Amino acid sequence: MRLAVVAALAALAAPLSAAAVDGDGHVVRQRREVPAFQGIQLAGSLDLEVKVGPAQSVVVVADENLQPLIVTEVRGGTLSIRNERDLRSFRGARVEVTVPGLERLSLAGSGNASVDGAHGDQELTMAGSGHLRWTGTAGKLRVQLAGSGSAELDGRAERLDAAVKGSGEVLGRRLVAHDAVVQIAGSGDAELTLSGGTLRASVAGSGDLRWWGEGRVEQAAVAGSGRITRG
Repeated sequence: MRLAVVAALAALAAPLSAAAVDGDGHVVRQRREVPAFQGIQLAGSLDLEVKVGPAQSVVVVADENLQPLIVTEVRGGTLSIRNERDLRSFRGARVEVTVPGLERLSLAGSGNASVDGAHGDQELTMAGSGHLRWTGTAGKLRVQLAGSGSAELDGRAERLDAAVKGSGEVLGRRLVAHDAVVQIAGSGDAELTLSGGTLRASVAGSGDLRWWGEGRVEQAAVAGSGRITRG
């Protein structure tokens, strides 16, 4: 099931066959009115800035002629953001989102994203080469990476579940988790800080897992040249 989700995200991020559209240089902010949502799915090369706040808002910042080519729609409680054509904006194109509660975020492609002030259980899924910066406090934080992307985590979590497939990185030294389960398959890396709980980890390939803090290693399985070490 998880592989199917990642495959679907990768398909969304596939290059579009139509010729790229150049921005006209006139950058405008356009507010989009959409129904309530708890999840976000980003596909393509757009950047995303998410803040958790009391009032929901979605604002697209891009060249005026590119605005109609950036789609924002809600389906099944998830805000889908994508570009209908390959866009070239010299000043960059981004979507600014404020949402009262974020439960899940999926990134596919080369776009970068940031999430500030997240709380509650979180599910973060990445497929591609983008970078995610996440800050918040979570009960259960699930992170799944496929590709060469990276997820930078800062905050606290009762439990961290991280899976890295490919050459991606989970940069979680500044995330303090009570318990953690980490799986690495390939050349990817992961790091985290433990706060008194247990760590279960497996590495298959040349990837590395490094951890700091205090806790007990309940399981440490390595197949290949990878390593599990304490910082």
